[in-house]
Amino acid sequence: MKEGGLALLMTMMKRFSIRRGGLCPWAAGLSLWVAAALLLVPGEGGAVCKGEAFQKRPIVVIGEPAVAACLRLKVAPRAWVGRKNLWDDAAHLKAASEFLGCPGRLSGPAGKEVVKRIVELSPERVYLGFSGCLYRPDIEEKKLVKILRGAGLDPVVLDFSKGPAPAVRRLAADFGLEQAGEELIRDYENRLALARQRLAKVPKGLRVAVVSGSFQEGTGKAFIRLEAPQGYSDRFILEPCGAMNVGAELVAAGEKVDKGHVMLRNLDKVMAAHPDLIAATGDALAVSLRLAGKGNGPAPAVFPLPLYADSDPLAYPEALTRWSAALSGIKPAGSGVVSKNR
Repeated sequence: MKEGGLALLMTMMKRFSIRRGGLCPWAAGLSLWVAAALLLVPGEGGAVCKGEAFQKRPIVVIGEPAVAACLRLKVAPRAWVGRKNLWDDAAHLKAASEFLGCPGRLSGPAGKEVVKRIVELSPERVYLGFSGCLYRPDIEEKKLVKILRGAGLDPVVLDFSKGPAPAVRRLAADFGLEQAGEELIRDYENRLALARQRLAKVPKGLRVAVVSGSFQEGTGKAFIRLEAPQGYSDRFILEPCGAMNVGAELVAAGEKVDKGHVMLRNLDKVMAAHPDLIAATGDALAVSLRLAGKGNGPAPAVFPLPLYADSDPLAYPEALTRWSAALSGIKPAGSGVVSKNR
């Protein structure tokens, strides 16, 4: 068992333990099984590790894909702009870099303040690596470029449309880290190849409900949202897997969709859609609590899985691997049964 695996298992057991008014036996048992299974999933070899020392550079970076590439090269910018709430590694920059807000702030009424601050920081270079946002299609790369150039800044535009390699090479060359850049690219390509091999083992036609949970420590309340169709999970995970988002059946025409999700009071209609699997993104505890006591009939498998929002393309292989590990053990046709042939 890899280092830290036991701690993860104990944490999951604590989260999903059976207690009065808590999880029903099948949910608790499955949760423990999932926790143990997760220990067998390969670790995120390319992920940013806590405690790593970063070389600070007098640069400003706009867009999480570009910032993430910098961090993997162990470079921290003087300041950055990005979707902090959709990028898990953003916390690593808290002490090293100034956060100037999201791209929506830069492109909105407060954009002048952001640009003013960038100018005040006197960066040697401004890098722009923004792959767009499905939740805000009005924020375009060319719009951000225009705003920056209007302030006398000449951003270096990093293209991630054909994968992260070109952007990593440009950054590594500018930082004098060419060897590290090539090693990072090779590692990414190897991990992506392995992830695609695992992807081939996923049964086609699985019905998946992607439910995001949040748990309020102060009140003990759990909140859940259903990911609407044509979102990040569809584009980067379910479509490549040949799976279907049951949200396409559950989100009514004209229903309010906020940041790719619709609020749920409970999981009744999700359960009525008979998904093969419920992917619990965000806080899986909230989802599991809402599942408690939902009947004694066949229940879908429930897995805590990451929401991949294209914030760090170099992390895509890990997201694909985790989802493939969960989906490959499920039998289709609404059975919700974990396969013995994992």
